Amino acid sequence: MIVCPAVLIASGKPGTDVAVLDGFRIRPYLAKSGTVALTGNRHLGAIRWFMFSRRRFPVEIILVCVRWYCKYGISYRDLAEMMQERGVEVDPSTIMRWVHRYAPELEKRVRAYQGYGSTSWRVDETYVKVGGRWKYLFRAVDKHGALIDFMLSDRRNSRAAHRFLAKALIVMRNWPPVSITTDKLRSYPEAIEKLKHNGQLSKDTRHRTSKYLNNIIEADHGR
Repeated sequence: MIVCPAVLIASGKPGTDVAVLDGFRIRPYLAKSGTVALTGNRHLGAIRWFMFSRRRFPVEIILVCVRWYCKYGISYRDLAEMMQERGVEVDPSTIMRWVHRYAPELEKRVRAYQGYGSTSWRVDETYVKVGGRWKYLFRAVDKHGALIDFMLSDRRNSRAAHRFLAKALIVMRNWPPVSITTDKLRSYPEAIEKLKHNGQLSKDTRHRTSKYLNNIIEADHGR
């Protein structure tokens, strides 16, 4: 049981009534000191617990805030007010730091369980400005337009293409591609052949260069 100082959010005899915060049971007790305890009833074993060391708030509260922000796209200030209504005093800037720290880790761990049905990849790159600097954005989607992975790079060469595809293959290791469709950039054939040679990609994987098949990702560059 993890304990955090907060305003009681459930009333009744201490130690008996239970409130629920996004699936986590919150049991009020020690009413005089205004303390609540969270007993998580969800499986959090996939998260590396050491990542939460030195955090003042319980892991469950951090994960709830990150989940709500990523799922519903609400502002940090609104989310802080929602938590305050549930008896948790947290600053919007603190929630922002949680999102920056833990959202990428959660995304990586959830991706393997999303169950992609398509093994046909569409890969492309575009030029975007990030933090005042121009970078190449490599992206891969399936034939339905679902994002597989992305990567920012200073260069658009075979080394960058190889690094991106290797990264995407690790993310989608349970659903390896049967075909990879790219534009006519010469870096992709070199990268794909290197991946096949190293055993990271099946030798039966087809590499296609088709502007028509890549329309689904090309049309998304302007968004």
